[in-house]
Amino acid sequence: MRVNNSSPEQERNRVDFLGARLRLARRFRDLTQRELGDIVTASPALISQIETGGRRPTDDLHAAFADALGFEPEFFLQPIEDEFREEECSFRRRASTPARLRERVLAHGTLVGMVVHYLNGLLKLPSYNVPRIPIRRLEDAEAAARACREHWGLDVDAPLAKVGLVLEGAGVPIAELDAQDEKVDAFSRRGATLCMIVLNTTKGSASRALSDIAHEAGHLVMHWDQPLRTKEREQEAQRFAGAFLLPAQQFARELRTLQRLDWDHLFELKQRWRTSVAMMVYRAHDLGLINAVEFRRFYKTIHKRGWHRGEPQEPAPERPELLSLALAEAAKRGDTPGSIARALHWKPSTFAEVVGLEDAEPAADAAVVPLSDYRERKVM
Repeated sequence: MRVNNSSPEQERNRVDFLGARLRLARRFRDLTQRELGDIVTASPALISQIETGGRRPTDDLHAAFADALGFEPEFFLQPIEDEFREEECSFRRRASTPARLRERVLAHGTLVGMVVHYLNGLLKLPSYNVPRIPIRRLEDAEAAARACREHWGLDVDAPLAKVGLVLEGAGVPIAELDAQDEKVDAFSRRGATLCMIVLNTTKGSASRALSDIAHEAGHLVMHWDQPLRTKEREQEAQRFAGAFLLPAQQFARELRTLQRLDWDHLFELKQRWRTSVAMMVYRAHDLGLINAVEFRRFYKTIHKRGWHRGEPQEPAPERPELLSLALAEAAKRGDTPGSIARALHWKPSTFAEVVGLEDAEPAADAAVVPLSDYRERKVM
């Protein structure tokens, strides 16, 4: 008869260790199976077998995974309830974005989602309130953008003071990550229980970030049940972004008051509308305010001066607020970031990295709108 000398803890680990959690943590750390194997002294084949459920790690390997990846051992014993999947997300330049990079940002999004779900269980976060507006042709994005302004109680013609605040108030959390690679743009996630926008801060452009938020909002509004990986969907989302940030009637009125559109005037308008001059040039062309010759002249100058990589006279950056507000309010109730990290079985440093905190115990910012004000307010 074979005698089982394993401890109850060893038996529990062998039964309950979930390889999907190991794959999630590994991708978040941007490690291949071979690279992780080198760190914990295990073969890539063994890592692969563990991730697919074919093998269970020994206790010491289980502990090594936790230490190497920045989580507690218990992290690997629970199912992933809401994993971000590629088919749910809008990657604008999917063909040129390496699969490894996509996997990393999806893993980051999944971890942020875990924090959002946890906070939603503690607090009453804003309910999802994004209208669904189907369109049949590109030009319909104009009406969809105006309908969204009306739905959210915004002035249909005025510049928006805080674009991100509008979306977060509508129940769409916005997260930031430094992908350290410009090959991935912002993306939105259309999930059954959580829709979210993730911004890549690598480019460091405030006007680009606002455009990205509006672009991803277009996907959530117009494409909730359509395939995202098409040129047509991207064109529609970009048209929506232009119409949402630069309403046709008022923007056209301001351009027509100018005797001649030049760079000085465009940069003056940039300060008012907080959008890039590149977006304004495209918008002016879409609305027939400049002809093809003028458009090409502006476009070529933008590239010649290197402004496609970063424009001068950027507006003040707009940082997401909802997650930090929720964390501050939770802390007032006794659920500090440190205690939330323990509840999720994350190391404090990992928690701070995922949610973008400088430390694990942030102080509330008196200049930020209180969380309760997100539920009923107007954003102009």
